[in-house]
This record gives sequence, C-alpha cells and structure tokens, in this order.
Amino acid sequence: MDEKKLSWWTKIFVIGIIFSLSLLTIVTLIVEPGNTEVTLRFAHWAQPKRAWVVKLPGSMFEEEHPNIKIKYEYIPYTKYIEKSLTMLAAGTAPDLAIFTDYMAAIFARKGALLDITDTLPPEYTNDLVPAAKLIVTMNNKLIGVIPAVGIQGWLVNKDHLNAIGMEPPMSIENAWTWDKFLSVCGKLKNSGVVKYPVVLYSGMPIGSFFWLYENGGSILNSDLSQAAINSKESLEGLRFIKKLFDLKYAIPDPWVTTVRQEDLFSEGIVSMVQLGGPYIEWASENIGDKFDWSAMAHPKGKRFVTVGGAGTVWAAYQSAKHPKEAAEVLKFFARKEVVQAYCQKGLEFPALKSLLAPGVIEYPERYRDQYELLASMVEYIPSHILREITRANNWSKIDRLLRETRGELTLPETDVKQ
Repeated sequence: MDEKKLSWWTKIFVIGIIFSLSLLTIVTLIVEPGNTEVTLRFAHWAQPKRAWVVKLPGSMFEEEHPNIKIKYEYIPYTKYIEKSLTMLAAGTAPDLAIFTDYMAAIFARKGALLDITDTLPPEYTNDLVPAAKLIVTMNNKLIGVIPAVGIQGWLVNKDHLNAIGMEPPMSIENAWTWDKFLSVCGKLKNSGVVKYPVVLYSGMPIGSFFWLYENGGSILNSDLSQAAINSKESLEGLRFIKKLFDLKYAIPDPWVTTVRQEDLFSEGIVSMVQLGGPYIEWASENIGDKFDWSAMAHPKGKRFVTVGGAGTVWAAYQSAKHPKEAAEVLKFFARKEVVQAYCQKGLEFPALKSLLAPGVIEYPERYRDQYELLASMVEYIPSHILREITRANNWSKIDRLLRETRGELTLPETDVKQ
C-alpha cells in the first residue's frame, strides 16, 4: 500500500474515532441525571399573599440548577391532609410537600416521607434549635427540613399601659412574673382604662395551657401514655387561668363567640392579646397608627416558657418520582443562606441557632426590636409540648386521655364546672 493510501485510511480512522467520542459525549449529556431536565411536583397550601415566600427557596434552587424545575400544586389547608392521603393511596403523591409539625408526624408514622438523614450534613441538625430538631426527627431519622418555627406571643396596647405608668417588658430577663401580670391587669381594670385587660388564645394545648408548662406541669406524661393534667403543678396552672376569669381580667373566651380575639385588641377593647402567627405583620396592617402597640415578653411562672412549633416542614415523599433530585432540593433548602433569606423576606423566626443573634436576620427597622424579642424566645419552646402536639395522634389522643381523667381532677366541684 503506497504512502498516499495509508495517509487516507489514517484520516478516515481518526475521523471515525472523533465522531464516536462526540456521539458518546452527546448521549452521556442526555442520559446523565445531572443534566436531564426534571420537573418536581411540590404541594403547598399557601394563599397568594404568602405563596411567594413558600416559592422563594425553590426559585433560588432553580437558578443554581436550571435542569430541575419545580411545579407548585395548591391544596386548600382545610383539605390538605385528606387530599394528601388520597393521593398517597392512589400513587399520585407529589415529589415534595410542605407540612405543619403535626402533619409531618402523621405522614412520617405511615413511612410516607423520604429519609434524608444521609443527605444533609451533621452541621445542619447540630444547628437546629431543640424544638425544630424534634419536629423533623422520627425514629432517629431525618424526615424533612425546617427553616423556621412559629412563636406564640403577646401584643400590648402601649397607650393603655402608659395610662397606668407602665411599659411593656421587651426582654426575657424583664418578663413579668405571674404576680406582676395580675397586678398590671388589676391596675388596668380598676383605673377604668378597660373593662377586660386581656384576651387569651385558647387553642389547646399550645394556647391557654401554656401556663401549665410555665408552672412545671404538662398535659400528658413523658411517654404520652397518660394524662398528667391532674398533677400538682398542672392544677396550679389551671387555677391561675381560672383566676384571670374569676377576677374578670380575661374576657370570656372569644372562641365560643363570633368575635375574633385580634379584633378585640385592634378595636382597643382589651389591652393585651395572646396570639399565634405573624401577628406583628398583622398589627402593622390592621392597627397602624390607631394606637401605640408593641409585642412583649410572656409573663413567666416558675420558668420562662414560650409556645410555638407550627414550623413549616419541607419534605419529600418516599414514593417521589424523582427521589434523588427531591433530596437535593431539600439539601439546598437546608443551607444557612437559604434559611436566612426565607426568614428575612418572609418575616419568620429561624430554626437555626446560628441565625438567632440580633442583627443576623435583618427585620424591618420599624419593628426590629419586636421581631428580635420574639426570635430570642425560640429556644424556650419546651420539647415536651411539641412531643404532645406532634406525637399524640393529632389531638385525638389528648382529647381521649383528658376525658378519661376529667373525673379524677382534684379541683373543688365549683372549679370543675367553671
């Protein structure tokens, strides 16, 4: 074979190799999971006003992972559990979903949530406040990511307090004792500032019953098998609640009337209101400059306790169509900078200890001291309260055990009727 023919065959061989390698590269790019375009379904209940907050971390993720898209599916909150269970049974559950603390426990108990223990670095779980860590841990497995926890707190009419020469306590260290709280209520009532100084939030057990925890009591015992509401500490807490009503310091329960507790406060009918949820944002929109108002630290009993939880859990279903990508989304959501952006823009209280220091989350300047006061309470949520909420089968067990114990309460008969 002459030199020219050899050169020609060499060129053909080289071109063939180059073509084969190029084809292999193209095929690899198409089939490799990291480069395939994937759409993840994400269920939520957020109304349009707050939906952008829920979608914020997803938008940040999509910017960094353009090949993974997140499609959000709205389910009304009142039908969320029912609809989610129906989809789960039918095999049509989404890849990802948000849950409240007790919702997450319901689905985790069914084995429906993806175990992401090995997906997230230990630094994440070590940085979680105790209450948040409890919410996303089931049988020593991590079943989701929690960016923030809810705090139940108080709003106070500062004009009313100023009328009796008082200022609201703006730190845990300066929180009123129960006796001081009663004294303030007495001055507000006896001076004629208001007929009823306070309205209590009565959602159980995270409402009025928080007084039991401040006194060292609880609703259920440590393993949640029996009611503990008839203990000495719990009964003292109940008597204190009763005293607020006996002295007519607390307005009759608005939950059994048509009047909302926040309306009683915004109209100046009561001086202090115990609320749950984004109430500083609510107050700024609904009260504005009608009167001077502020958040304040909880009254404290034998110990300082705040009540919260209601953390929004981001989780993936075990049956997810794209479990690897869903787990990567949750890993991204757990990043400190993502949690920080979510809490800062959504005005939430972070579940990470490293983000709780004043100034880390840049809350609106006008209400910054109030947001930072409430954020400082996050680490004072007793784990036992959350264990009752998230592990006691969504209130039904609590209700049954309390009914069984009702006849054993050692309060006088008049107290039981009250």
